[in-house]
Amino acid sequence: MRARAAQAAAALMSAELSDFAANVEGCTAITRALRPAIDQREPALGPLIDKRAAAVDALVAQHRDPAGRYMGYQRLTPAQVRELSDAISGLAEPVSRLAAAVSQR
Repeated sequence: MRARAAQAAAALMSAELSDFAANVEGCTAITRALRPAIDQREPALGPLIDKRAAAVDALVAQHRDPAGRYMGYQRLTPAQVRELSDAISGLAEPVSRLAAAVSQR
């Protein structure tokens, strides 16, 4: 678990918040497109991804300026970085199970 958190923190260091928002949006779109297969083969996976993607979205949304632009990553506190890292790690785990879920027979 610590290794995953360290990987997520490293990813945070080299990305912008708008990148995270776009990645979560893409993850949500893929999950939506695969939802019939996911629901049939692993019914709890889709709602779990939805819940965790919404949590990442909510955290990232907190870091928009009044004009709606994302703040620079460098403006985040260490606690905010850790919170985002934990949320992204939490989303990465069920997303990593998508391929196996949809390829089951």
